[in-house]
Amino acid sequence: MNNPAYPECTPQTLTESTGEIPSVAFIISGLQRLLASPKTSVADVGELVRLDPSLAARILKISNSVLYRGEEKCNSIDESLCRVGFNDVHRLVTMVASGSLIAKPLEVYGMSAEQAWHHSVGCALASQHMAEILGENPSVAYTVGLLHALGRQPIDTFLLRKDEEMLLSDAGTPDHFAAAETDLFGFTQETVTASLLEYWTFPELITEPIGILASTTNNGTSESRMKAVVDIARMVYDCSFFLGCRDLPGPVEGAIEQVNLSVGDFRDLCGQLREDVARAIEISHF
Repeated sequence: MNNPAYPECTPQTLTESTGEIPSVAFIISGLQRLLASPKTSVADVGELVRLDPSLAARILKISNSVLYRGEEKCNSIDESLCRVGFNDVHRLVTMVASGSLIAKPLEVYGMSAEQAWHHSVGCALASQHMAEILGENPSVAYTVGLLHALGRQPIDTFLLRKDEEMLLSDAGTPDHFAAAETDLFGFTQETVTASLLEYWTFPELITEPIGILASTTNNGTSESRMKAVVDIARMVYDCSFFLGCRDLPGPVEGAIEQVNLSVGDFRDLCGQLREDVARAIEISHF
């Protein structure tokens, strides 16, 4: 490998450049810890949500929208979460809470704030579906898929300070910007994401799978299995919204064959993802 253009940069220095830990990071991290316990109740989640008044207000508004509306109006967070249903609470709260984290323009990646949000939410939903298919934890997969590209933000900030005209080269599915990032830093954005989430005290079951997303590790561990989930989920997203699902690229066919997923099932998953993202867009408007 050639020497990186910015050898002074490390995942840690990029992480530290982000400043204070955003309050929503505590919410998402805390929610993941709660869901890891079988004793967690809707009331426990409600207590966490109430720590952020703006988040609580949005959850209350969404629960009373046409998407979830019941016969009577919800007047409390606990009532709102009960109406949504415990199985959907994690997805809804995490998606709403993370909006301010993931919906930011990434100029050197050529992505608007809306595109960054769409990519993250789409990968999260696809990861949840893939986890259900492959027998992994859907809530962990959703969070990993949602946050896996956060490392692009400090990279974007750093590079814009160096060169306002820079635009990273996208190699397409499945590696995208990995080669460009490696040429510049000697590592990819996934390593930065893992460092960032560790700094924000996220549990290892979230940070470790993200940390190896850029590697070829496949040793049968839970982290490697979750990596496989998110790797294929990112391909599902690309095929659903950019490449189409009729003629799958070679890397996609090889990846789904390794997990015994048929081409027909993959195409069905793409159709389901488009519906799920459309619903997520509706929710985001409330």
